[in-house]
Amino acid sequence: MTSTAREVLRSLAERTGESAFFSARRGGETVCLAEVEGSFPLRSHVLYEGLRLPLGVASAGLAILAYLPLEAAHALTRRIAHRP
Repeated sequence: MTSTAREVLRSLAERTGESAFFSARRGGETVCLAEVEGSFPLRSHVLYEGLRLPLGVASAGLAILAYLPLEAAHALTRRIAHRP
């Protein structure tokens, strides 16, 4: 899956000049599985392969939350909100 995603990311980065990322959900987190840097001179070094973030913290997590069934999204956000 990651090799296919990397091909799509490479095409996206070439067409837009922006860096592109592929993240997946693992429980209550998203994990960045692949990245391809774009040619645009300003780069974000916030995301990198292997980075784990709580769902809802970055755009990938927000997108995943948006497509979950409502009750599942509420359960995850309640659990994240009570994390120490």
